[in-house]
Amino acid sequence: ALRVAPDSEGPASQKAAASRHSSSADLPPPVAVSLPNEWSYFLLDEFNHHHQHSVLAGDSDRYASTHRVSRSEGHTFHYIHKRCCNTLQQKLNVSGKGIRSEQLVLMELEFEWIRQFFVQGRKHYVLHKWWHQPMKELMSCWVKLENRTGIALQALCDAGNGDLSSSSSSTSSSISISCGLNSKSMKKRKANAAAVDDKAYDEMIAALEERVVKREGWLARYVDPLLLKQKEEIQPLDIPTKEHFQPPLLTIQPFLKEILNNGDGNEENNALCEQVLQVTTLKATIERVKRWKNSFTAR
Repeated sequence: ALRVAPDSEGPASQKAAASRHSSSADLPPPVAVSLPNEWSYFLLDEFNHHHQHSVLAGDSDRYASTHRVSRSEGHTFHYIHKRCCNTLQQKLNVSGKGIRSEQLVLMELEFEWIRQFFVQGRKHYVLHKWWHQPMKELMSCWVKLENRTGIALQALCDAGNGDLSSSSSSTSSSISISCGLNSKSMKKRKANAAAVDDKAYDEMIAALEERVVKREGWLARYVDPLLLKQKEEIQPLDIPTKEHFQPPLLTIQPFLKEILNNGDGNEENNALCEQVLQVTTLKATIERVKRWKNSFTAR
């Protein structure tokens, strides 16, 4: 059976639904065509956008499937790897526009690739060996982008304080954004601080706040009761941050690590606790950036 239904699917379906009137008097009547058992039919190109169809009867088993051309741009390893490499090859831009652009790449990498891969569990990891090396390369890009975020944060700190000598160290901080100090790096720090504009603080705050929301969402996902009831082989894997790197925004000060050491010894609980501390670290960073912004605008 087949009937005409203009834009019932496809790119214009929502717009058509909003303007479609209830009467179908101006449409051709539906038709029903008999087909022999075990025959197949196909709706090609845009035919399915403007027609609705169904099988009314038949003695044989019926199978239905939809085959569409998959999107490739933006959904391949080569795309995200190239995007990361292009960002890393560019000189660090600590203006508002530059910070926003780089943070978008970092968040896409973390939340659309790295976390999506490890959340699928050990069975998925074992079955998809081809992805092991690409994921190592993406993890390497992640640490480099996080390190560049640490450098950008240092620039915001230096520009806000207006005195590199007094901002070179901080013992009261609950996070670490130290980028290393020597005669060569000091010149770079001064240049980065001079390039900071007033929009840089707002963009960094917005990016870190978005990252907090996303990480909190992932934390809730990891402890979802339905997920915890599944087989162990499909339980989420811990992202191997300890084994591969320690990005500045993931580094936890010793007194915070004591919380982990005083746990019950359960590695899963400790891993989850560490992820909570990662969110806490980001929130502390946001408050610092806000203070730097106030100092920057006041000068």
